Amino acid sequence: MASDPPRGPGTFISPAAAARRSGDDSLTIGAQITWREVPNGRPWVSWPVRVVADQAELLAVWWADGTPLTFHEHPLGRHPWSARPVFSCEHGVLVLHTPGDRNAVWLFWDGPGRAVRHWYVNLQRPFVRTQGGLDTRDDELDIVVAVTGEFELKDRELVRARADEGRWSARDAEAILAEGDRLARLLADGLWWWDRGWADWQPDASWSPPAHAARPALPRGARRSTASRSC
Repeated sequence: MASDPPRGPGTFISPAAAARRSGDDSLTIGAQITWREVPNGRPWVSWPVRVVADQAELLAVWWADGTPLTFHEHPLGRHPWSARPVFSCEHGVLVLHTPGDRNAVWLFWDGPGRAVRHWYVNLQRPFVRTQGGLDTRDDELDIVVAVTGEFELKDRELVRARADEGRWSARDAEAILAEGDRLARLLADGLWWWDRGWADWQPDASWSPPAHAARPALPRGARRSTASRSC
């Protein structure tokens, strides 16, 4: 018998349903919020994203091409992206976060026809809402999923290496690998836990790139650069 899909039906919500079902307490669609990467309880890098949908079961955000990344001093040292902290990705990335799940589903497009390049299952700690947006902790392990269903696990070797560096415990590393294997089994059985109708979603034409928006003063210990990180 196949494993159960990740708990939480959020990513099954279609774009049309997401637009209809936003509640009174939801973030405004199109609002700019801050996504922070917070390993060991301290922010390491942060960037602005726009709200695409905000439901009890789903927080979908758009990470636009040209988005500036802000880096913060951290016991882990320099962030791996710190040499290229402007996000460069032709069509941006749509990210579907489901509360309680240890993964988020990312969608990448390519070319003038905006064809789907692939879906990208990013393993992470379940996201946490904050006053300004959301916090996550990337778990290094990823699954690249082609539109035809073929998939590839990426960066397994980094999970234990990060435990050796102190990013998480050896026990946590084994839990991350076990979760990746569980998700891979679902995909091998042909089970997708997100609505593939999101492939046709497009950002509102009125949304200005975050790089052109007013940028608040940096907190102490944070820094910006003008280099580019490619998707």
